[in-house]
Amino acid sequence: VALVPSNIAALPAFRAELKTLGRELIAPLATGALGGLVGALTLVWLGGNLFASAVPYLMGFATLLFATAPYIKRALEQRGGTRAKRGAITPMLLLFGFSVYGGYFGAGLGQIILAALILNGYDDFHVTNALKNAVIAAISLLSVAVYGLSGAVSFPHAIIMMLGATVGGYLGGSMSKRVPQDALRIGVIIFGALLTLYYFFAAP
Repeated sequence: VALVPSNIAALPAFRAELKTLGRELIAPLATGALGGLVGALTLVWLGGNLFASAVPYLMGFATLLFATAPYIKRALEQRGGTRAKRGAITPMLLLFGFSVYGGYFGAGLGQIILAALILNGYDDFHVTNALKNAVIAAISLLSVAVYGLSGAVSFPHAIIMMLGATVGGYLGGSMSKRVPQDALRIGVIIFGALLTLYYFFAAP
């Protein structure tokens, strides 16, 4: 909950990238919001143990998927003879599933959403990164609304963390645009691998 402002605060830094998408924003944002709502309701109704033991495996899968997504997409395009179509049903279902996870738990969500968007046909990493922040913002807003209404959030504590997340999100969004796309990809893969190892060893 406390990290929600980080993705929202990053959006102004990506105005130009988001503007190029136009109406293409609608489908992934709606998918993310719906998935986040389902995930949050699942957590409120069923408790926090559903995904807990699966987190290391989900993170490992997401890291591997992110690292191989461009090659998978290229192979599918070569087999089908056409470029990946943005908003195609199968990648959008994958995005929905990841969004449910984001609304429920959310560890490593940025990397997971990036992988789904690459498979959805988004090639430019900076544009994909911008859309990732927008999708996670959509996931988070509805999730926070559910958690807030259910009384599960300690807002006095969360607000303090939100202030730091807002500053970090804006600065991170601005700085990421100055980093070459290949360097960003490698950094995300390394971070994902380290996070996967952490959750494997930290898992109960």
